[in-house]
Amino acid sequence: MLVIGKVAEFFRGIYDKINNWIKDLIKFDQYVIEFYNKVIAPLPEIVKIIGSIFLLIILVLGIFSFIKKFIKTSIVIGIVLVILILLFVLL
Repeated sequence: MLVIGKVAEFFRGIYDKINNWIKDLIKFDQYVIEFYNKVIAPLPEIVKIIGSIFLLIILVLGIFSFIKKFIKTSIVIGIVLVILILLFVLL
């Protein structure tokens, strides 16, 4: 148990070092907060509401499009599998 704990701690340490390095390098949170404070916060509330609705519509349509493509791909893969199974059974 002691060895497993040391190995786990070693990998946690590596993860923490990489995470902190990337956090300091990219500063993603700072850029998002800066963008919000400079661009979105000064807008009137009606524009924020309309923009939110627009983003929600785009998100929902994107999800529907993804599901539709997933279903089509599943159907094609299923047909190919059925054909392959039939070929192996008949040959």
